[in-house]
Amino acid sequence: MISNQMNGIKALEREVLEETTLKVKVIKPLYVYSFMSSSERHQFQIIFECEYLDGEVKLNSEEHDEYLWVSTDEMGDLNKIAFLDSFYNEVLKN
Repeated sequence: MISNQMNGIKALEREVLEETTLKVKVIKPLYVYSFMSSSERHQFQIIFECEYLDGEVKLNSEEHDEYLWVSTDEMGDLNKIAFLDSFYNEVLKN
């Protein structure tokens, strides 16, 4: 949740820290994916480039149960949710 006093970039950095214990610096957005999840709900998912600053991955078990570091080539072989599949095919694969 983004409070009224927090900008989106700082909120993203805080969320990464809370969910993974990694400290990152947001560099720039890389990809925007949008879709209609219902006739009244338009959703957006944004992938950001971040710089690793510090920490080791320790997932918040209430949010996630696993993670995986992969190369671009390895990503092509994985089953991906829609926005990651789109990002891979439109950005990384080319």
